[in-house]
Amino acid sequence: MEEELLLAALTCIKLMMHNQAGMLRLAASHEDGLQRKTLLAIAEKTAKTAEGIEETIQAAKDDRGNGFFPGRDSELAAGDSPMRSGHAQRRQK
Repeated sequence: MEEELLLAALTCIKLMMHNQAGMLRLAASHEDGLQRKTLLAIAEKTAKTAEGIEETIQAAKDDRGNGFFPGRDSELAAGDSPMRSGHAQRRQK
């Protein structure tokens, strides 16, 4: 359950970062000169951060039970979690 909450939180942060990048681009469209360049640069960095978060989310989904969530990996390997026991058994094959 902890990993689902973590993934949900990361997804929320990613969406907020994309939203913030969009607002910065909109603000930049109403400016000129150095202010416009600065806002666009910040928007670009914000968008790249959101992309990095998306990569982290994808890696977490791909690596479930393989070290990304260390607290749960031992449970998965032992088959202690009834919700995940099928996953742990498939992993042992």
